[in-house]
Amino acid sequence: MKNKMQICWVSNLQTFTAKFYFTFSLFFVPQLALAQFADDFSDNDFTSSPSWAGDDSRFIVSNNQLQLEAPKEDGVSFLSTLCQVGKDASWEFKLKMEFNPSLSNYCRVYLMTDQADPSGALNGYFVTIGESNDEVSLYRQTGSTFSKIIDGRDGILNISTIEIKVRVVRNAATGWQLFTDLGVTGNYFPEGTVEDNTYQASTYFGLLCVYTATRSDKFFFDDFDVRGDASKDGTPPSLIGLETKSSRELTLLFSEPLEGEGATNVENFTVSPAVGSPGSVVLTSDQQTLILKFDRDFSENALSVLTIKGISDLSGNLMAPLNREFFFVSTPNVDQKAVIITEIFADPSPVVGLPESEFVEIYNRHEQALNLAGWKFTDQNSSVTLPDFVLTPGEYVVLTSENSVFPGSEKILRLANFPSLNNSGDVLILRDADENTIDSVSYSDNWYKDEEKRDGGWTLEIIDPANLCSEHQNWVASEDHLGGTPGMQNSVFANKPDITGPKLLSAIPINPFELQLHFDEKLERLLPEDFTLNINPLLEVETVSFSNPSLTTLVVKLVHEIQAGTVYSIVAENLYDCAGNPIQKEDVAPEFGMPEDADSLDVLVNEILFNPRPTGIDFVEIINDSEKFINLKNWSLASIEDGVLKNKTALSLDNFLLKPGAILAVTENPNIVAGEYLTSQERHFLKVNDLPAFNDDLGSVALLDATGNVIDYFAYTKEMHSVFINDDEGVSLERISSNNSLADQNWKSASSSVGFATPGYVNSNSSQQAAPSSQILKVEPEIFNPLAAQNNFAMIHYNFEPGGLVANLKIFDSQGHLIKEIANNDIVGTTGFYRWDGDRDNGTKANVGYYMIWLETFDNTGSVKNYQARVAIAVSF
Repeated sequence: MKNKMQICWVSNLQTFTAKFYFTFSLFFVPQLALAQFADDFSDNDFTSSPSWAGDDSRFIVSNNQLQLEAPKEDGVSFLSTLCQVGKDASWEFKLKMEFNPSLSNYCRVYLMTDQADPSGALNGYFVTIGESNDEVSLYRQTGSTFSKIIDGRDGILNISTIEIKVRVVRNAATGWQLFTDLGVTGNYFPEGTVEDNTYQASTYFGLLCVYTATRSDKFFFDDFDVRGDASKDGTPPSLIGLETKSSRELTLLFSEPLEGEGATNVENFTVSPAVGSPGSVVLTSDQQTLILKFDRDFSENALSVLTIKGISDLSGNLMAPLNREFFFVSTPNVDQKAVIITEIFADPSPVVGLPESEFVEIYNRHEQALNLAGWKFTDQNSSVTLPDFVLTPGEYVVLTSENSVFPGSEKILRLANFPSLNNSGDVLILRDADENTIDSVSYSDNWYKDEEKRDGGWTLEIIDPANLCSEHQNWVASEDHLGGTPGMQNSVFANKPDITGPKLLSAIPINPFELQLHFDEKLERLLPEDFTLNINPLLEVETVSFSNPSLTTLVVKLVHEIQAGTVYSIVAENLYDCAGNPIQKEDVAPEFGMPEDADSLDVLVNEILFNPRPTGIDFVEIINDSEKFINLKNWSLASIEDGVLKNKTALSLDNFLLKPGAILAVTENPNIVAGEYLTSQERHFLKVNDLPAFNDDLGSVALLDATGNVIDYFAYTKEMHSVFINDDEGVSLERISSNNSLADQNWKSASSSVGFATPGYVNSNSSQQAAPSSQILKVEPEIFNPLAAQNNFAMIHYNFEPGGLVANLKIFDSQGHLIKEIANNDIVGTTGFYRWDGDRDNGTKANVGYYMIWLETFDNTGSVKNYQARVAIAVSF
C-alpha cells in the first residue's frame, strides 16, 4: 500500500449527507506548512486518509480505483477533499472513461478552489477532460465565469475509451504547465503554458462528473499525487460582487472573510455624486458580505461611484482603495413587449455546435435599463424566478439551467428549476415582478420550416424583433453554423412587418353555452367596443374574453344554448391583431355545430398510403360520413395485430371539430405529402407526431374514439391495388363507397390522373351512387375503359329482398367463355356491389367488346335464381 499523507491544516470537519461543508478557524496559518496528499485507493476506502466527501453515495472504490456509480439518469456528481496548496505546486492523477466524451459526458478536476462544492460558483482552477473539441484544457473560474487559459490539442480524446494521466505544474519561473499521457505510456506531452496569478491559494481539491444515464458508471480515477505549499495568505481581499437592493441600499460580496472593525467603519465607504457615506454597515455571518444602507437616494438610471478603503482580510492583508461604478435602475412601468423572447433552444440533441443545454434568449426593447429581479419565466408545467440582473436597452441575455454546459458569460443566467422545454411545442411566458405578462410565445416544431433542423441541434429564432404580433410567420430555424446565436443578434434578423390581418381558423363549442374561437395570430389585447360576432342561426352573445396568454383564442359565452343537429355560421367584425390589421374577410363563413358522440362507421377510413415513394411519407385519410359534428379530441389511430390494438397514436389532444362530410388527411409531415401530390388540400391536413407503422405488403388501420371504441377498421394488402399498375410505390388505396362490406371490392388504387393519391381531397374513385330499389342487378357505367383516367371500372350493384343469400358472380365474353370469377359462394346482404376492373383471371386485360355478367343466388331452402346484365369495354380515341 502506498504511503497516504495529507497535511492540510484545518480546525474542524463536518460531513453532512450528499452535500458537505467545511468550517475553518477564523485564525490564519502563521507559518509555512506542506500541503500535499496521495491516494491510490488500495485501501478500498475514500472516506479517510484522505477524506473525500460530497455526493459520496454515488461513488465506490472498485479494483483499487475510485468509480462513479450513480443512478441511471442524467446528472452531475462530485467529490472533494481538503488541500491548501499555493502558487508553487504540482498535481498528477489518472482517469479512465469508458466512452467517447462529449458536451454531455465529461469530467472536470478542480486543482484549486475555495468551495467544497465544485458544481456551483467558486474561484479557482480546473482541468477539463472532454466537454468540447475532445481536448484536455486548463480553465480559470471566477464565480460562474469560465476562462480557458491553456487550450489543449483538439481531437485527442475522440476515441471510444479514454485512459489518460494528467500532470499540472505551477511555479514562479514557468507559470502554469499542462501535460498529458494518453494511453498511460509513461511519456507526457506538453499541452501548453500560461502565466496566471489570479488566485494563489486554495482550500479544496475536487472532481466533477457530468454524465447521461448510459454513462453514470463509466468514470474511474486513480493515483492522485498533489504536492505544494500552503504559505501564509498574502493576498488582500477583492470585491467580486455589487448589487443594488434599493435606491438606498447596496450589498457587497468579497473574495474572502473580512476583518470586522474596518469592514463596518462607515467612513471607509462613499458614494458619489451627492450621496456620501452610509448610515450603517452590517457584516453578515459569512464575513464576506457587507450590507450598506444610505440616508440619500442614488441617482436614477445613471452611473454612481462607490469608493472603498481600509478593508483587510483576517490575515491583515489590506485591500488597495477601490472605485466601483454601479447603475441604479428604478422600477419603471414596464409595457407589454418591452422585453421579448427572441430565441428558443428546445431540442439540443443531436449536437450541431452549441452546448447540449436548453435555453431561451430574451431581449430588452425598452428605452430604459430593466432590473429582472423577481421576474418569472414559465412554461405550462413549471416556473422560475429571475435573480437581480440589469438588462440594458438593446441587450440580450440567455436563460438556462444551473447545470447548463454553456461556458460562463455575463450574458447567461443559470437558473435553478429552469423549465424543461418540450421539443414539439410549448407555451412560454415572461412576467414581471407584479405578475404582468410581458411576453408569451406558443411555439411549435412546425416553426422550424426545415425537416432536418426540426430533428434537433438548431434553435428557433425570431426574424423581426419589431414585429410584435406574428408568431409562426416570424420564427424560423437558425441559419448560424453553430445552430444558434445565444446572447447576440439572430442569424435570420430581417425587417418583416405584419401587414396581414388575423384569420378565424375555427369555432368549437365547448359546451352548449360556450364557444371557443381560434385565430392564426395574436389579437389586440383590448377588444374594440364595436367588435361584433354574427352567428347564423342567431345565437345571442353574452360575453367575450381571452382564454390564453398568447391572445389567439377567444371564449364566447352565449345567452341561449347551441342546438345539436344545427349548422351555424359565424362572422367576426371590427377585430384587429396587435399590429392593428383588421380581420380578414372570409369567402365562406366558418361553420360549427354542437359535437355529438360518434357511432360505429360515422367516421370512416377513406384513403391510405402505406407504401410511399423514397421521398414520400405515409398518410391516412378519414371522412365524416355522418350528419353530426364530431370532436376528434383524444381520438386515435392504431393497428390491430392478432386482435390486439397496437401502435396507438393520438389524432389531437385539443378540441378539433370535424363537420359532416369533412375530409382530413393525417400525416407526420404535411409538407412532404403536399409536395408529393399536387391535388392535395393542405387546409384539410392534420399533423401528428407519429403514425402507426404500415407495412408495404399488408397491414391494418383502426380509428378509435376518445373512449377507445373502434369506429372503423380497414385491413389492406398490396394485392388490392389495380392489376394494371406496374409499381404501387407512392400509390394510395381509396375507398369507393361508404358501404363497408366486401373490403377488397370497395377499395381501388388512386387514379394516375390525380397523381396516384388525393390527400385531403375527394377520392378519384369516389362513388355515392346506389342501384334503384326496383332493380335487382344494375351496372354503372355500362361502358368503361380500364386504362382511362376516369370511369375505369364497372360497379355491379345488387338489391335483394330478403338478404342473407349466397351469391356467385362471373363474367363471360361474347363467345360464352368464362374469363373472370368475381364471387364464389359469397354471403351477401340486401344491397351492395361488386367491382370489375376489366381484367381476366390470369391478370391480363380483357379485349374490347361486349361481356355478360352472370349472377347466381341461392338460399337455405335450395331456391336458385339467375340474373344477367351487359357491360362493354371500350377504347379511348
